[in-house]
Amino acid sequence: MRFRPLLVAVAAVLFLLGVAGGARALPPDGPSPDTPGTWASVSPARVAPGEALTFSLGGFPAGETVYIKLDDGSPDVCRVSAHGACVIHTQVIPSSGVVSGSLVLPHDLPAGAHWLRFLASAAVDPATPAAGTLGFTARGNSDFTVVAAGADTSASAPGRPAAPGAPGSAASGGATPTVSGGVAVAVRPEPVAEPAEVPAPPATSGAALAAAPEGGVTAIPAEGRVVLHLPDDYAAEWVFVYAFSEPTPFGWQRVAANGTVQVPTNDLPAGVHRFAALDAEGALIGWAAGEVAVDPAPAGAAENVQTAPAGSLPLAGLGVLGGCLLLSTGLVGWGLVPDARRGAVKRRHP
Repeated sequence: MRFRPLLVAVAAVLFLLGVAGGARALPPDGPSPDTPGTWASVSPARVAPGEALTFSLGGFPAGETVYIKLDDGSPDVCRVSAHGACVIHTQVIPSSGVVSGSLVLPHDLPAGAHWLRFLASAAVDPATPAAGTLGFTARGNSDFTVVAAGADTSASAPGRPAAPGAPGSAASGGATPTVSGGVAVAVRPEPVAEPAEVPAPPATSGAALAAAPEGGVTAIPAEGRVVLHLPDDYAAEWVFVYAFSEPTPFGWQRVAANGTVQVPTNDLPAGVHRFAALDAEGALIGWAAGEVAVDPAPAGAAENVQTAPAGSLPLAGLGVLGGCLLLSTGLVGWGLVPDARRGAVKRRHP
């Protein structure tokens, strides 16, 4: 079998390059301070192993993928993961930068305090790959407590209070939670794509919007955002949000299971604003007024954004790639040695 070593070498190259490529696809990971402008929350605060945990997060780059880890990838809970590198769930970030979703915790997750880490990355300048990438990270208000199966999970867990408008305990966005091999997953029967069109503003000004029906929409201020509560029948639907006085678009997002959408307000001036929600057809659902408070970025905020050269590999990926090349070079060389010469070597060294 003259070419067997050569085939083995080629297979090794392809496999290990795939491993390195997978490592490259993952954004920079924590633990590190939350990226300014991001936030996150989970619900319920107390949950048993194998039960659903829902989450909401915002301030992440639209169109990218958010990667979610348990306990910052601690080896105590990272024996198996669904997507590699201790990532238990991934989800595409819609145009609003706000994500609502759910996952099912592993059946063997130890009791006690846990949290989620949300990670993503985006190009500094998509037109200039050499400019590098920005890393986004948030832990936010994602702490929760795992209790023994059968224990009461209705009481609030000690620690951080639940954020206003935290996602409900049901699977968010119509997700059907399942478990495969003890790995947290969340399966949507029929994923609905984000609408491609940006709807027209429902009014030309805040004063004009005030003349429209409120439609049962209410607004609750939260840290760095306003939480809009919509009628219950809009759960899992796509909505588009505008802020007024001057129409300011905030993109599409799916309504959480508890009927809420989260509107980031860091770029809005302090004061009272009106927020309008439109359905997937561009029709006005309703509007509500909410107050935006000044929320200055913390000192040293620039250090929370990680920059890496475009196309660079993590150290682990470089190590794997280097070992791959050395191994494959040796195997290829051995595969190219004529059979007669290898036979002569065997005869000289019985």
